Amino acid sequence: MSTVWIVVIVVAGSLLAVLLAIKFYWSLLLAFFPEKERATEVHTVVTRDVWEIKLFRYRRGRSNGEPVLLVHGAGVNHHNFTEPEGACIIDELVARGLDCWALDIRVCRSSKPAFERLRDEATIDDVLLYDIPAAIRYIRKTTSYGRVHWIGHSQGGMLLYAYLLAFGDAHIASGATLGAPIGFDGTNLKFKTVPKMVRTRPTQLANIFRGLIPILYYTGIRSSLFPMNPKNLHPKLGPSGLFHAIEDPMYGAVDQLVGWV
Repeated sequence: MSTVWIVVIVVAGSLLAVLLAIKFYWSLLLAFFPEKERATEVHTVVTRDVWEIKLFRYRRGRSNGEPVLLVHGAGVNHHNFTEPEGACIIDELVARGLDCWALDIRVCRSSKPAFERLRDEATIDDVLLYDIPAAIRYIRKTTSYGRVHWIGHSQGGMLLYAYLLAFGDAHIASGATLGAPIGFDGTNLKFKTVPKMVRTRPTQLANIFRGLIPILYYTGIRSSLFPMNPKNLHPKLGPSGLFHAIEDPMYGAVDQLVGWV
């Protein structure tokens, strides 16, 4: 057998071993970290441009407290507000008698695009002009409250700023933002190759992030890929909650964010 064929066989065997190891690791992650949905109710909302988005409702029994809309940040979903169980913002608000509604915007995998539309086309402008008004309208109609409280994390807080400018505060009882910038002056964008990967391999990129979470969590390694300080995490917050909170990055929204930064 020639040297060339030996090299080919070794390389092919190595690649196959790597692929099998990745597949095995991923099956372990899905087995050890099953997704747990704790919402009291899950509502499907149809927007004016005929996308289907999800609202996850959390309340104590059949109580009808004042409604709170929670809007997650970029690259994550409603699980951003529901972990860890018993020590998260939604559990605290529900314990105080409030009626919490966590929104999954159209870039989340729980959404259903309109006919002949794709999820990765969705922009933050679409979320502002269609998703948010539809969610607020649905919550007001369902609860019979005229106004909702809004809690927005990161991009979810930026959407509050934009909503108030675009639509006013007639339907907003109060607003609170968590880590939501009002501008990007002086920001130095790192990992400039990530937006390029988003255009070609969004799901694979998200899966890389998901797969790294247990490794970084259990080893205590800090990485600027994940903008969080382990010292600030609640002791009950494990990798399972973080694993399911991550969403596939959609290039329409990512292009906008990168442009702003």
